[in-house]
Amino acid sequence: MKKVLIPTDFSPAAQRALHFGVSIFETSGVGANFILVHTFPFPVNASNSWVEVHDAWKRTSAKSFAAELEEARRVYAPKNVSFETLSFIGSLDNVLVHLVRERGIDCVIWGTDPESGKEEEIARLLSRVSCPVLVVPL
Repeated sequence: MKKVLIPTDFSPAAQRALHFGVSIFETSGVGANFILVHTFPFPVNASNSWVEVHDAWKRTSAKSFAAELEEARRVYAPKNVSFETLSFIGSLDNVLVHLVRERGIDCVIWGTDPESGKEEEIARLLSRVSCPVLVVPL
């Protein structure tokens, strides 16, 4: 079973990346474990305490992941795929590089909206990982 990392901000672009990834691995007959990753940047000037900001982010992330996983399991239930979710505090590209190395990720599939301004993050990731990175436009 292949390990596929999909960064998510719960946007339509991220959902498209998941659909694209499942479609690829479904038609190839190779099973895949899709690891959905959400990051939250460390706040530089938070007006609330760090604990309050962190707790609010965790609740929001958990709620969003629950909805996304429920939909993914409903749509892709008969397929040879599984899903896992991870949440981290830090820059997305650093988190992805760490996970690719530590978890033996076979592929990253990144859904992006051309208006998102994520080109620099994607370029940094491409230069720092050895696995394929598929960029799926919205």
